[in-house]
Amino acid sequence: MKSRKSSGIEVLALVAVVTIVVSVAGASSFTFDTLNSVSEKAKESLLAVRVAGDLIEMYGDEHLVFPGPTDGLVPLASLRQTLDIPARRYFPQHDAWGHGLLYWSNGFDYMILSEGSDGRPDYAYDQHGIPYDGIMPGVNASDTQDIILVHDALLRGPFGSRNSPRKTMADLRSIGTACEEYALDNNFYPNFAVSTGADAAADAPYQTWTTPQFLALLNMPPSTQTDLRKDILFGQGQFIQWPAGIVP
Repeated sequence: MKSRKSSGIEVLALVAVVTIVVSVAGASSFTFDTLNSVSEKAKESLLAVRVAGDLIEMYGDEHLVFPGPTDGLVPLASLRQTLDIPARRYFPQHDAWGHGLLYWSNGFDYMILSEGSDGRPDYAYDQHGIPYDGIMPGVNASDTQDIILVHDALLRGPFGSRNSPRKTMADLRSIGTACEEYALDNNFYPNFAVSTGADAAADAPYQTWTTPQFLALLNMPPSTQTDLRKDILFGQGQFIQWPAGIVP
């Protein structure tokens, strides 16, 4: 049972220039080299969290609700008897550092949490009705940081989904194509689409730009970036800047 949340696409401006921002889950410290520096225990903990998420998803598919509601965060181990019998054999209760995994749900949303190597929470989860409210997606720079899974999607962890940049580029191309069709129908040119990259912060103040600034960017030679913090740029039917290792 997957979450029905918004796509994270926001239309910023549609005047002489069409500008759209799409966020990519990630973190300001993430590059492709980050994958090589993740500790084995962090990888094992992430695997435990993901396996638990798969079992919760299986329960949701069968029962149309997730186990819960819970009274705040509770030990994931407390769900063992709630799950279907076949799932109990594979049910992880601890992360690789020996700390108990935690679980929250209101029946329709859920979160699974490893508090990292230090066993201490990074956020005041009990201060919100939905404990992950306000937490920015990102990649952990330290084993002490929490691993957070929300609706079978990694919100915070030792590394993000390798498919995130590729999916973002596909979304961006679709948006860019729609912008082109709109531009043709309404004589609005140039058209331009932006992903704000892994840190969700734009590399330039696009919202304040005028047509000459966008034209200058569109005339730049295409380039690739190894740092996922960098914006993905799409204009006039082609990518101008995108992550290295992905064929646009």
